[in-house]
Parts: sequence; structure tokens; C-alpha cells
Amino acid sequence: MLVGQFNDSFPPITDGVATLVRNYAHWITRAPGGDHRCIVVTPDAPGHSDASEIFEVIRYASLPFPLRPPYRFGMPHLDPHLLLRLRAIPFDLIHAHAPFSAGQIARGLARRRGIPLVATFHSKLRDDILPIVRSEALADVLVGEVVRFYESADAVWTVNEASAGTLREYGYRGPITVVRNGTDLPAADPAHRRSGACEAACRILGIAERDPVFLYVGQHVWQKNVRLLLDALALLKAAMSRRDREGSPAGRPAFRMLFAGGGAAEEEMKRLAAELGLSNETRFLGVVRDRTMLRGLYERADLLLFPSVYDMSSLVMREAASALCPTVAIAGSNTAEGILDGENGFLSEETPQAFADRVLRALDDPEGVRRAGLGAQRDFHRTWAEIAAQAVGEYEDVIERYRFWNR
Repeated sequence: MLVGQFNDSFPPITDGVATLVRNYAHWITRAPGGDHRCIVVTPDAPGHSDASEIFEVIRYASLPFPLRPPYRFGMPHLDPHLLLRLRAIPFDLIHAHAPFSAGQIARGLARRRGIPLVATFHSKLRDDILPIVRSEALADVLVGEVVRFYESADAVWTVNEASAGTLREYGYRGPITVVRNGTDLPAADPAHRRSGACEAACRILGIAERDPVFLYVGQHVWQKNVRLLLDALALLKAAMSRRDREGSPAGRPAFRMLFAGGGAAEEEMKRLAAELGLSNETRFLGVVRDRTMLRGLYERADLLLFPSVYDMSSLVMREAASALCPTVAIAGSNTAEGILDGENGFLSEETPQAFADRVLRALDDPEGVRRAGLGAQRDFHRTWAEIAAQAVGEYEDVIERYRFWNR
């Protein structure tokens, strides 16, 4: 089976959907038996090479997207050879991961070739559209077009039940299959959580054994609720300073807050952290592409702080779970689906004070954090190899149904 994976982002962009598409293509191609392979179709990324991938990547013309760097705005009509090249590839199925330029190419190709189209709904697209068009009415019109795109697919997938609910709120009424996210990080041994990767990360960053360590991994954009996170950290620092639980010397950070990632709001986040008196506590690491280094960060972190109500199903929560690091999330958010407070993570109301209080209560109960880490690994850790095997099975079912209804 040859599957085309179409998306508007792909490495070097490091968002969740780009990561998912890469792992689908990698692990489906690596599946035992060698009977399946993928080709990724995505906008070009000047200066980036895909030579290290074990699957083919077809890039098409794009322009910078000034409102959301480093994203690119796909311009397939400026690439006259793209459709000719795609038509020559004997795809068995097309999988679109976005309804925009890549999705439109995917839908058109599937219809011309008479093969099934799978479309996954990954993001709260209305939240992406509204800040760009700045009109509720126009955003509603464009969301209607998004719904029509998914209605035109032969199978619609989402990454969890909550994201299925969001798509239904937009107006989609058809069937939905849930195929959850995975991770490439192996499950840590509970008896030896911290590995050499952790030791190396601590040495590079100057983190002491006694330091409470919190981690945020993801895009540095305001949609991720990072302002709430920074405000909560300021309240947490004040509370810890008042208590002075360990008699820390003056000037010693109350905790270590590590931000891994990048995005349009990164410089503003740094300025806000300084304004809030968090310069000693916060460290902005940029995009961490070294997976060993990232694994070390997860192993050292006491908690992953992820207050986003924008994300559908956070990959980083699953990565943290692999290293027995529980997540503090916002109760009722899509990405908090499956979190049971105190059992496999921690939940907070969506205010800085509530978030700070929940983190502080977790810090006061190290055994509770340990239990929650064990629960997180048990409930949220799934390998991409497992997810790829499920996807292949679903693809085969879609192809069989398509042939039955179109014979």
C-alpha cells in the first residue's frame, strides 16, 4: 500500500501535526514486512534537506507566512510540475492532515485518481482563522468551508473524543474514527527514571538536585495560554518565597522553569518573564531538536506545565508520560482528555492563581507526583509503531469500503 501524507507543515517546523505526519510516514514505512510506504507532500522549506528521511518528501512552492512565522503559505499553482509528478505516483490512498493548500491538492488528486481520501481534524481551526480575518462572520464562513472539506472525505479521523466534539460543534455530522497520538520516546523504567540523558541535560543547564524543575514544550504563541502560565509562575514564586520552605539563600531561584520551543511570541514572553521578576527562574532553550536532550529534560522535570486550551491532544503530554513526568493541564480542555486529577496528572481551573495553587500542592506531595507519573505512563504512553499499525488497519478498511461502494 502506498499512502500520500499531505500537510501544510513539516520539519523543520516542529508543531504537533508536522511531528505526527513525519512519524506516520516513518513508522508505516518501517512496518514489518515492508509492504507499505508513504510519500509526504508539503510546502517547501528553503535551506532544509529531507535527505535523512527513509521516505520520499515532495515539496512544492510556498511563500513566507508573515502572521505565523516560521510557517509557509503553500502556492501549488506556482509549481507547474507538481500535479504531473503526483499523477504519476500510484497512490492507493490519500491522507490529508489539513484542509488548506495541501488538503486541496489531496482532495483533487484523490477525486481524479478514483482513490479514497482520509482527512484528519487536528486543530481548533476557528481559533487560527479569527485572529487573521478579524471578523466573526467571515470566520464562520471559512469554518463552513472547512466542514465541507471534511464532508467530502471518505473517512474522517480525529486524535481524541474531545477534538471530535469540536468538529461537530463546527457543524460536521458524519462518522468519525479516533486514532490517537503516540511518541517515539521509550517508556522509562520506574526504578531508574533518570538516565544519562538527564545527567547531561542537568550539567549543561546547571540544574542542581534540589531545584524544583518545571517544563513547557511547544510553540511560543499566545494561543497556547502562555500568558496565564507566566502569571501563574509569578504567583508561585511569591508563594514559595513567603514560605521560604528550605531557607534558600537570597538570589537563589525559587524553581527552574524551562521553555523549549519557539514561535512568534517568544521575545514578548521573555520580556514578560523579566517584567514579572522571573528572570532567575526562567530559561528559554529555543527549539530542542536533539531528542536525547529533550528526553533528559522530561526525565528531570517534576511537572510538565501545559495550560493550553487551544491544543486538541498534546504530543508533549505523551512524551512527558514516557519519562514518568505528569502534566498540569486545564480542566475541561481538549488536551486534558483522560487526565484524572492526582491519578495520572493534575487539573486546574483556568486562572493564574488556580494554576499556581495546583502546582504548589503537587510540589508539597512528592509521592503524589510519583504516583501521577506512573499513571501517566500507564494511560498515555503509546509508541508511534503502535499508532502506525492501527492507521494501516484503518487504511485497509477504508480502501475496502471505497471499492465496495464504487464498484
